[in-house]
Amino acid sequence: ASDPMFTLNEVANLVKLVSCLASRGVAWILPALMSTEIPQACLNILRMMAELGAEPSDLTFRIMLGAFTTSFAAIKGGVLPATLFHLIVRKAKEHPELHQPRFLPAKLALLVRFSLSYTWLSVV
Repeated sequence: ASDPMFTLNEVANLVKLVSCLASRGVAWILPALMSTEIPQACLNILRMMAELGAEPSDLTFRIMLGAFTTSFAAIKGGVLPATLFHLIVRKAKEHPELHQPRFLPAKLALLVRFSLSYTWLSVV
């Protein structure tokens, strides 16, 4: 990809997934981590609509744009960071599986992806 931030985001996502697969006992947190893909799905639909010739003024395009913006801001900007902070920092003793060495790359990748998300939110 020509955008280095997009490439970094995708590499961080791959590192996160591989680290989760290599870690034991963290399967329960995967649905929360995968919720970050909801805005990506909306964005992909927007890209397909644009390729098919949908105008930005079309109602369906505007609804999908609203779904993308809302899900991006809600999930990546608020809900998921707050949930992970609560689980990894505040309830650390209750979830020792989140502190195993194999899960560290996933946490670092999440940190990279959140910083990119906040950068993108500031542009939107």
